Amino acid sequence: MFVVDVIVLIGLAVIAFIKSKSGVFFGIPPLGGWILSIANH
Repeated sequence: MFVVDVIVLIGLAVIAFIKSKSGVFFGIPPLGGWILSIANH
């Protein structure tokens, strides 16, 4: 599970970076919650 958590954190960091580059932050919380909900399974 530790490996999965690391991958999720890296993915969220990449998403946050892309969103910040495009100037859109509203998509981060829903997408992050969706990824975390899958990771928790």
